[in-house]
Amino acid sequence: LETPSKPGVRTFRLASDGVLPLVRGDFASVLAGVRQRLTSWGALRPPSETLRVEEGQSGAIVHIGIPVQPLGRVARLMVQGADASRARAVLRSAQLQPDEPLDPARLAQAQARVGNLGAFDRVDLFSALELEETPGNWQEGDLVLSLRERSPWVFSSGFGYDKSQGYHLGFGAQRLNLGGMGRTLDFGFRAGDATIRNPTLRRWFPTGTYTRSVDMYSVGYSDPFFAPDVLSGLLPDQTQLLGEAAYIEERRSLYLLRRRRLMGGLEWQMGDHWHIQAGYRFERSEVAAAPGVNIRDEDLAVVARIPGRAVISAPYLQVTRDLRDNPLDPTAGSFGVLRLEFANQAFGTSSNSSFVKVDARQQWHWPLGRRANFGVVSLALRAGVARPTASTSEELPLAERFFAGGPGSHRGVEPDALGPRGAIPRLDDAGQPVLDDQGNPLFQYLPLGGQGLALASLEYRFPIPFLGSVVWGEVFVDSGQVYQNLSDVGQRPRWPPLRTALGLGLIFKIGLPLKVEYAADVKRILGRPRTPAERDTQLKSVLISAGFQF
Repeated sequence: LETPSKPGVRTFRLASDGVLPLVRGDFASVLAGVRQRLTSWGALRPPSETLRVEEGQSGAIVHIGIPVQPLGRVARLMVQGADASRARAVLRSAQLQPDEPLDPARLAQAQARVGNLGAFDRVDLFSALELEETPGNWQEGDLVLSLRERSPWVFSSGFGYDKSQGYHLGFGAQRLNLGGMGRTLDFGFRAGDATIRNPTLRRWFPTGTYTRSVDMYSVGYSDPFFAPDVLSGLLPDQTQLLGEAAYIEERRSLYLLRRRRLMGGLEWQMGDHWHIQAGYRFERSEVAAAPGVNIRDEDLAVVARIPGRAVISAPYLQVTRDLRDNPLDPTAGSFGVLRLEFANQAFGTSSNSSFVKVDARQQWHWPLGRRANFGVVSLALRAGVARPTASTSEELPLAERFFAGGPGSHRGVEPDALGPRGAIPRLDDAGQPVLDDQGNPLFQYLPLGGQGLALASLEYRFPIPFLGSVVWGEVFVDSGQVYQNLSDVGQRPRWPPLRTALGLGLIFKIGLPLKVEYAADVKRILGRPRTPAERDTQLKSVLISAGFQF
């Protein structure tokens, strides 16, 4: 309440609808809250409040008087240990301005922002008066930012596996704090089964029915503060520049997909939970027969649908809203991503490869019991639409289609096997069709992907008694479908019903949650008839993966 007779004095009135019992513990909590708020406003020392109690019509009225408080403010900032890092990068990250109140929460945020530069092993922020040898010229409000820089080079290696892409070995090198400005240069190499060709690893870590291996060579660059003077009024100060160049080689049983990609974008945060990313992707892809495989050109065209090379030149926009309590193992909150991409001939896209793509994902997590003692219920939804816009083609390039099935997708279907399939005749070394005992040609089936995607997943994760901190169980239902061509909506061959599966799993919480899962088609559980495609593409064995749906 404003007090005209006392300028600069603020009066707060807290009233309840009914009578509250005057309990010492509750009253002490109120006083502690008042002191904490005053400290966050910059009070130099704990306030000495005055208390007055008077009788009211319905009970006692308590008056808390706080005299005018001397405020502590930021004066000077001394940085120690930043030998290779430039002062501009450190001060820009800290965002501490002279004469700001010494708010503990704001100081903690400044310390975290400097740590997020990735250039330091340790970041300490404290008052200069706490130094063991305090010079006589230090005063209240002077701060010390004590840093310990990391080695500029970081090398890593690892092994990964999931049933959709098989096993792979990864190697990486990072050059941190490039130019002393917190910039990072990443070098990555990923080798799959097509490169390693180890029969033992292939047997221990198999893919699904449709064999797949992914190799990748990449170079990435990031600048945590990219806001040129000409854009300073349009972009937030803390805008990150991202860039990547990559060569990706994906091998299937019959074909080889090569992708050469360049990407660049800007990312910034709006508020506490919103992230915006806007950028541009240039990619050239081509489909060819896999080495050592005989396949006719007309059969390869069934898979590729668009002959020759496809050049994609597309700007994109991605909006993310993250309210999860833990991004690796969420027990509460929600997470959503919306990505828009537009590839047009005006930007340099091939005449037969233009498209518009929308991919939306949303997940919710609800804890059961205090601190999820009784488990977590999660719901995940994903919808995707990609429509060709070129007048010369009604198809999408192979690399731009939606695929589903397997870990992180529909767990009742073999990896990538949800949706339309193509039947390719098997050929021998002489290029002749392979026949069965009755003289009929044998075919090999391959997933073709589609222009539309719909997925939904509902799961309940729960701690197993005596093992809950390490091992959890889960029960889940996955449902979804991939649609080949959205222009034929309403025609049954192109608009198949959703496939639904019920499954069980174990979650091993060893850092990133590791999951072992198995699901069966609901039709199979109920004994209902299934199509040959549903029987062929049902999950054959357990799935091994990490993380959570979508």
